[in-house]
Amino acid sequence: MAEKLVSGVIDTHIHLTDNWKENGWLTGEGTSFQRNWTETDLTGEISKGKFNVDSAIFVECANLPQIEEARWALAKTEEPASMVVGVIAHIPCRSGADAVKKFLQDLKIDGKLPKGLKGGRQVFLGDPMPAADACLDPEFLAGLKALEEEGAGLMWEWCCKPEAIPHLTKVTAKFPDTTFVLDHLGHNGGGEDFATWSEAITELAKLPNIVAKPGAIEQWDVKDAGPFLDHALRAFGYDRVIAESNWMVSTAVGDTYDASFQKLWDSLKRLGATPEEIQKVFSENAKRVYKLS
Repeated sequence: MAEKLVSGVIDTHIHLTDNWKENGWLTGEGTSFQRNWTETDLTGEISKGKFNVDSAIFVECANLPQIEEARWALAKTEEPASMVVGVIAHIPCRSGADAVKKFLQDLKIDGKLPKGLKGGRQVFLGDPMPAADACLDPEFLAGLKALEEEGAGLMWEWCCKPEAIPHLTKVTAKFPDTTFVLDHLGHNGGGEDFATWSEAITELAKLPNIVAKPGAIEQWDVKDAGPFLDHALRAFGYDRVIAESNWMVSTAVGDTYDASFQKLWDSLKRLGATPEEIQKVFSENAKRVYKLS
């Protein structure tokens, strides 16, 4: 067996479903997406790659209803055989404070939130595409405030197109006590406009409460991801970048499981990162950000 490039990897972004026909996302995608995506599938693909992945963060992916998706994923964090050690749930911040409070209350067990719950996400993507400044909506801001007050340190993950980054920078600055994570470097379908994206990333990275996930490269629509990865690593530094595979999307579009990992590793080596810094990006930072024991 070939030697692994990195051991002890924490994959901070996976999607799973055991009933895709009840999924509000996969049913609208192409046939390569339309099947169940299980942990058995995931571990099989990991075994073929160059990275030794120990654990993973489940990120909401439109299994319906969302409260049941959260409970299903959280149950995995209690199973010794499961790779899932944390959950980013579909917390309905865009529906306002009351919706957030109810969602969190419904997840509580004996008056406490499950320790596997790490934060929330609602994508600022879709058809129709939300306005670039949709994150400035007062109802969403009220929802984030409720998450901050009721969520006992829960984080929020951004998922957006590049034109939204300057606006989410304003929101991230409004909540300095909340940790935010930028999924996919904010580059969903962003294309080759490096100049505009990189300027926005530079400004966002000045905020100390934002962490970047450089993955989902299969969705970036760029010929060479290298300059984007290099810029993000320079802007955020080795202490505020965490590795993500974006599985199952990577497989559904024809990439290997660890395609984004490989490009990130190449960028780290190109920039002269030490073995310790590489380990931070692939595991140690995730332990801190997601409060993993």
